[in-house]
Formats: sequence, C-alpha cells, structure tokens
Amino acid sequence: MEIDLRPTTTDDLDFVIATENDPVNRRFVVPWSREQHEIALQDKNLQHWIVQGDRPTGYIILAGLNSPDQSIEMRRIVITEKGQGLGRRAIKLTTGHVFDQLKAHRFWTEVKQFDLRTQHLYKSLGFIEEGRLRDCSKGPEGFETMVLLAMLQPEYEQIVG
Repeated sequence: MEIDLRPTTTDDLDFVIATENDPVNRRFVVPWSREQHEIALQDKNLQHWIVQGDRPTGYIILAGLNSPDQSIEMRRIVITEKGQGLGRRAIKLTTGHVFDQLKAHRFWTEVKQFDLRTQHLYKSLGFIEEGRLRDCSKGPEGFETMVLLAMLQPEYEQIVG
C-alpha cells in the first residue's frame, strides 16, 4: 500500500483516539484525551499528521517546530497495521519532511527500552542511539527507561545522497 502524510483534522480524531487506545498500541503510547489532540491541532509548535493509504493507517505528531535549536521531535507515531512496512515508510516520509521542508538540524525521538523492534527500525533508517533516560516515566507496570535516538541533517544528507 502506498502511503502519504496529510494534516490531521478534527474529523480524524475518533480514528486517532481509537488507534492509540487499541490494546496493541497502549504499551507503547500514553493516550491523550480528545481535548489534548484538539489543542495539538492548533499548536503552532506541533504538526499532527495522518498516515494515509487507501484509508487512514496511523498518525504522527511532531514537536519543536519553533525550536531555535532546529531540533524537531517525533513525539508520537502509531501505525494500525503492523508488519507491512508502513511504519518504515511513514518514518522515511517524515524524516524527509523534517529535513527538507522544515529545515531541521536534528530529528529525534524516544523509544521505550523494551521496544527492541522499534529501536532496530530507527537504527536501520540511520538514527543513532544517543543515550537512555533511566526510569523517566511511570507506566502501568512501573518505571520505564526511554532510549533516545536521533539523526542530524548531515547524516540525512549522506543517506539520501
């Protein structure tokens, strides 16, 4: 399935909320309320995107658009159909957008330490592990460590040629 990114609208929020509340996804993301997503849609420091194929297949939230450091965070990515390469394609599209359109110097994200599959995905796309934030968030099963991964603009340029 070919995918693209499009801005999230309020009409998409039922899909977004259902996606992040799906039991398969809840281990990896802290669900937001509808109001939090509505606020995010209006926040000029954020971009809220739908991953769109022939139907919505996920969503992405970018943060730090106004960063004087030109450092943009992939705050959230949730894909509904696992194992089909949609997450890989969505991250590649987003990475291109961040460096080519938003002119970022640094693109970064945090992944839960137990989520080895996602860590491997980011690393396979050129992201570098920069460190770990030990016990920085409390989940349903206790404190969780986050792995910090990032790509710099010169590294992106080497990848895309």
